[in-house]
Amino acid sequence: YKEELKALELVVSHNVPEHIIEKCKKVNEGDCLCGLAIKERRIMFIPQGAYPEHSEEEDFPHNHYLIPVYDNEGVYALFNLYTKKETIEPQEEGFAIAVATAVRNGIKRILLKDNLRLSLETFHLSVDNFPLPVVIFTEGSKIVHINQRFKEKIGDDFKTVESIMKSILPEEEAEKLMFVLYPDQWKGLEGVEIFDRKRDKRQINLYIGPVGRVEGQKYYMLVLEDITEEEILKRQLIQSQKMEAVARLSGGVAHDFNNILGAVMGHTELALTRIEKDHPAHVHLKAILNAAQRASLLTGQLLAFSKRQMTNPRPLDVNTIIGSLLRFIERILGEDIQLSFQKKEPLPPVMADPVQIEQILLNLLVNARDAMPDGGSVEVSTDAQGDHVIISVSDTGPGIPEEIQERIFEPFFTTKPEGKGTGLGLSTVKSIVEELNGRIEFSTAPQKGTTFRVFIPVCETPQKMETEVEKKEPIQPERIPLKGNVVVVEDDTDVRDVLRDYLEFLGIKTKVVEEPERAFEAIDKDTEILITDLVMPGLNGLSIAEEAKKKWPSLKVLFITGFVADNELLNEVEKRKLHVLTKPFTLKQLTDTIRTLLL
Repeated sequence: YKEELKALELVVSHNVPEHIIEKCKKVNEGDCLCGLAIKERRIMFIPQGAYPEHSEEEDFPHNHYLIPVYDNEGVYALFNLYTKKETIEPQEEGFAIAVATAVRNGIKRILLKDNLRLSLETFHLSVDNFPLPVVIFTEGSKIVHINQRFKEKIGDDFKTVESIMKSILPEEEAEKLMFVLYPDQWKGLEGVEIFDRKRDKRQINLYIGPVGRVEGQKYYMLVLEDITEEEILKRQLIQSQKMEAVARLSGGVAHDFNNILGAVMGHTELALTRIEKDHPAHVHLKAILNAAQRASLLTGQLLAFSKRQMTNPRPLDVNTIIGSLLRFIERILGEDIQLSFQKKEPLPPVMADPVQIEQILLNLLVNARDAMPDGGSVEVSTDAQGDHVIISVSDTGPGIPEEIQERIFEPFFTTKPEGKGTGLGLSTVKSIVEELNGRIEFSTAPQKGTTFRVFIPVCETPQKMETEVEKKEPIQPERIPLKGNVVVVEDDTDVRDVLRDYLEFLGIKTKVVEEPERAFEAIDKDTEILITDLVMPGLNGLSIAEEAKKKWPSLKVLFITGFVADNELLNEVEKRKLHVLTKPFTLKQLTDTIRTLLL
């Protein structure tokens, strides 16, 4: 019986005339006597002549005995017995029913196997198209199916699950996993390190669980989920969040420290102007000033790392910047370090602040020096490749151990003894390079040294580049009297006091304001210059300047700042190319800037 056709199809016959076989090849449910027995689901005995329309008596006189093979699940077949007897014996009917029952059970077993085979084929097809590596195995560890993804990632030359475990896991881990191969419910092991087909390390989540029982045999499934890339992205996200947090902390520390350094340097310089060079205190004041200037380099690194440093990008010749810096850097490196410079000329210009290039090179050179405590060689070289200028720094040190290579750009990570390093050198370099839209790479080999290569984009449009480096300013300023009226707005008491003292020392009439909101009370028509901190609680310096210039358009403005946490404010200042002094500044820098504004 074909359920989908609702019809009987002839399968086997014996001693039946050919013309009847032809007629009974297919009988729809409800048609003819056989179809009627199927429709009514009952055993029927049809005496000869009872249904003349279906009779073949003229050449084949007979009675019909129709036995449908069925149960609650459906119809399977039909027996049609032709007999010349006009009645049937009870034992014959019982025998026919027994035969029908046996046939039904046999058909059901065949159908069950067919359905099972079809289910397995469908299951295997689904598993093969599953995007994760999958293995099906028995309770005895025998593998019955490996999907395509598993073959691609791990391989297919396995007979048992144990052989898979021993292949992809270290021996100790493989032994541990043997105890969880046959769980009663699904279990997962997260963050397992394995070796793939290429013997590369991968990080996976491993899942094992039962999938069912067939003919008494229990089956299990092993699924591998590769999370290597996901873990890399997760670590990168954590690292970027950590870098951002440290950057904010560094910037805040640098801001406060710059205010302190500004006061120390300012008062020291004022003291130096009031005593003769042969005074016993002169040498000590110079030492204080030099120490403060060295400290300002550290805060400069903090600001560069936090990407909150005020910069003045312009077209630069990298060779010129490096050549100027190397002339005095040899003293820092020491006599046991041989320094050489191999430059490619000419180089296309890059858009950067000279201080940024100097900080990159200085940090890489100091890093190279510290890697060679017993001395060695350092080579600085430049090159051009495509749309990038390349600065390379190579040393002959011991190389960077593999286990720390992933951490060298982390802020405050250092292998130096406590008190010997800040751990900010390479992280500062990386921050500056990223700010310049460049990249940094390194190569290293044990006992052969390390090379850092910095790629900086060239200027997008041809521009005249700066080939002269500004000369270093003298430490002690000269007193050149100035005339003018200045209003100082500064919320830090120490910085405010030193500014007032020095401006008055120069002969400039000065008003100082602590609270930004009261700046407009101090500014009047006689005010020539407004000196204001850029970042203050309440009103920022830019807002004060904009409001003041609406009323006094000729007012000149000088901004001073140690740290700008607001990127929008920082970008606005740089875009407008305003007059800005970065704390801690020298008193000579302040004098020269005021003189420029008063001209």
